[in-house]
Amino acid sequence: MARKARLATLPREANSVRVKSSSHLDPLWPALARHVARRSTIQDRDLLIDLARHPENREVPFQWGLRFIVRGDLLLDDGEFLTLDELADQAGIERLPYLDEMEPELKVHWRTDEIDEDDQEEDEQAEPEPPIPPQ
Repeated sequence: MARKARLATLPREANSVRVKSSSHLDPLWPALARHVARRSTIQDRDLLIDLARHPENREVPFQWGLRFIVRGDLLLDDGEFLTLDELADQAGIERLPYLDEMEPELKVHWRTDEIDEDDQEEDEQAEPEPPIPPQ
């Protein structure tokens, strides 16, 4: 797993990552993995957005994760659901997207021979971190 996490941060080695297909594997997981690795397709993003919009299309408890964690629904005392879309509409503000684009990749230096000259200059000019006092 560590190798795959490392590969996700190295675009030139991206083709080395493979997801085994299985009839038991929900298509959400490979789509989500590709999205987090910044390699999702339009179809991956469409699937993720569709699942966020329609959690009722999945069985419980998976539906609960989509509804409450992904979409941010609230369960009211009377058993009704309140969605963030409904709250935004009531407040007269723009609805939040169902899926955000991933932020640019972090620069991770796995080996010293991968550090380029610009990065070395930045590291040398950076202020040193203050020591952590003993507790």
